[in-house]
Amino acid sequence: MKHFLSLIFFIFSWSSFSYGSLQKDTDIALQEIVPLQFEQTNQTSLFHYYDKHDDTHWFKYKLSPEQQNIPIILTVSNMNFQELSLFEKYGDSLLFVERTGNNFRSLKEETTRFNQFKITTTASEIYLRAKINNFSLIDLEVATVDEFYKKESKSFLYLGLYYGIVIMSLIFNIVFYFVFKDKRFITYSLLLFSVAMMFLYEDGLFSFLTTNPWLLNNFTMITSPVTALIACVFTYYFLELKKYDAAFIRRVCPVLSLSFLFALLFFIFHNNILLSVCNIFNFIAALLCCHAAIKLFRKEILARFLIFTLGMVLLFGLLYNLHQYGVLEAAMFGRNTFKLASSFEIITISFAIIYKIRKVRAENTHFKTEIKRYIQELETEKNKVQPISSVPSDTEISLADLVKKFNLTERELQVLEGINNGLSNQEIAAQLFLSLSTVKFHIGNLYSKLDIKNRTQAIKLLHRK
Repeated sequence: MKHFLSLIFFIFSWSSFSYGSLQKDTDIALQEIVPLQFEQTNQTSLFHYYDKHDDTHWFKYKLSPEQQNIPIILTVSNMNFQELSLFEKYGDSLLFVERTGNNFRSLKEETTRFNQFKITTTASEIYLRAKINNFSLIDLEVATVDEFYKKESKSFLYLGLYYGIVIMSLIFNIVFYFVFKDKRFITYSLLLFSVAMMFLYEDGLFSFLTTNPWLLNNFTMITSPVTALIACVFTYYFLELKKYDAAFIRRVCPVLSLSFLFALLFFIFHNNILLSVCNIFNFIAALLCCHAAIKLFRKEILARFLIFTLGMVLLFGLLYNLHQYGVLEAAMFGRNTFKLASSFEIITISFAIIYKIRKVRAENTHFKTEIKRYIQELETEKNKVQPISSVPSDTEISLADLVKKFNLTERELQVLEGINNGLSNQEIAAQLFLSLSTVKFHIGNLYSKLDIKNRTQAIKLLHRK
């Protein structure tokens, strides 16, 4: 316990030190920036340079004449930035303007979704100095105030639609869990909530809930292994793997353990390689879920739903991560496309659960009908004994006496008739459409009730006058 508290103290002390080290910003001589070898990014007017010695990213943006001398808003729609410092180019120097980023959220008077700068400048170039958790596309947008708020209103409309679907699906699954007591519903609710929290962070909405720098900088690292764990638990219950594939747990447990281990190591050492390894194990865990579904493709229709939806989400998730790292620069691989795939997955899985509900209800109705029919048969056998017409007339009185004396059921009388006619157990089973074990069960009851030991004694008992 003592070592654990020391570790927590070390982490928060380091975070405080990092936070404090970013408080100082001074004007930087222009000659220190101009020689830097900026490279073109996926945006026409945006250039990037990475300083390996200082682990700092520099971005240069060239303002168009229409963007000068008017109020503009610079938005960095990415939550990976610990610090963003804005500089304007004036003469031979860069003038510090403003600072934002996860480490400075609590200092901002106005809470915004993403890191933003509101400026009016005559400069032709602006510079951004950034500290980033793990490098990804900066997604810098420069717009006038009117353009920004028009686009933001549309964004909130789409966000409302997506999170509305999530909330409705959550309510739907929680209600059905309490109705049916089926763990598929509650585990899917947990998975939905976990994925929604990840998107809440990516969409910048998590900033309205907290401004804690450590949580904002590490939220993805916290939720990724947890989401992978919940996805495996959901797959286990959704596909009823306890019945079909009990070894699933033994396969995923080592993978999930390594994922949590590398997540813990990342919190201690803050090495991006550890982050990448953790994400690889999370991806492997998801692949194991797909593998379990593929094995049940022909046997269970729910497995087909899971393969289709989870496979699609994995594909778009991979494309989104490659987009974030700049490997795929097309906008079609961005966050909105990934969210669209997630929405489709929510709707599809919900329909799959509805299908399962209807199937369970149909099975319950069938079982109720069978139980009712069985009870009626028992009542008939108890209150009414039908004669066996094929038994010779000289034994009818004996049969009636036997029924009254030994309380034989209709099925036992039918089996006794087969014995009297010289049929074998297999032939009696075929004639009465019963299994061989059922016929043997009835014969055992007959022997017990009539106090006999074999077929010969049964036939003699029938023909005794």
